[in-house]
Amino acid sequence: MHVKEFQAQIDVISPTCARTRVIANIDPKLFLPQWLINFSMKKIAGIMLVYLLRMAKKIEKSPECPHGKRIVEDKSFYLEWVWPKFVEYCEGEKNFQR
Repeated sequence: MHVKEFQAQIDVISPTCARTRVIANIDPKLFLPQWLINFSMKKIAGIMLVYLLRMAKKIEKSPECPHGKRIVEDKSFYLEWVWPKFVEYCEGEKNFQR
């Protein structure tokens, strides 16, 4: 299989809900019907979101886990780079939905 391009957009709608868009340009190097490729990609994206949600819950319950520690230790990245983008995105979505 050759993955030429892969893009994903995850819109957080609420703490328990998200909308996902996945665009992939994949050459499976064998004949597969398009419906099977589409089905597989949706399942893979769903599994990816389940794992992301599990990790977020794990960090929330136990901030001393390795990923939680990295978030706390790298404040400049999360507070100066990620947080402003998150706030800007949420404000844009709020204005867009009105």
